[in-house]
Amino acid sequence: FRYFDILGIFNFLGGGVFESIDILKFTDISLINSFVPFYILSATGLAFKNGLYIFMLRQFFRGVPDELEESAYIDGSGPFRTFVQIILPLSVPMLITVFMFAFSWQWTDNYYTRVFFTHQGPYTLRAFIKIPRSLDTEYPGQNMYVAAIRNTCGILIMLPLILIYAFLQRYLVQGIERSGIIG
Repeated sequence: FRYFDILGIFNFLGGGVFESIDILKFTDISLINSFVPFYILSATGLAFKNGLYIFMLRQFFRGVPDELEESAYIDGSGPFRTFVQIILPLSVPMLITVFMFAFSWQWTDNYYTRVFFTHQGPYTLRAFIKIPRSLDTEYPGQNMYVAAIRNTCGILIMLPLILIYAFLQRYLVQGIERSGIIG
């Protein structure tokens, strides 16, 4: 791994102290034209919408009564056990709400797709909806066929979101009610 020293870290992060590299060309660490950057962004929580997730979780955890923690400490539970056995089960609706927001935004994201997929190759499903637009110029007499392809792509994009919302709707409502978000 070329960037596994202190000077390489400066170059990797775009400092350009010793050599000039382009920050968007992660070719040496194989992040271009693969799904690995999407997994990294999801696992580390790096995206544009994290402020909302932090705010939602903060509001929820501030609403948890202190008496629950105090009673657990009196019963002999430590901070870790209190969190795992008392606070975490209470926060399941909020965690599912954050998961649903994160999944829907990541599923329909187009910005990172354009950044990490530079040429034709693996596509996310969201990028497939642009492909039928090229059929308009190739087959001008087949408008109904092109419309059917576009509508099918749209349904394939929406179907996982609809299924997730259908099965997790009650957790979404509970999570938003308990977080104190008004709007």
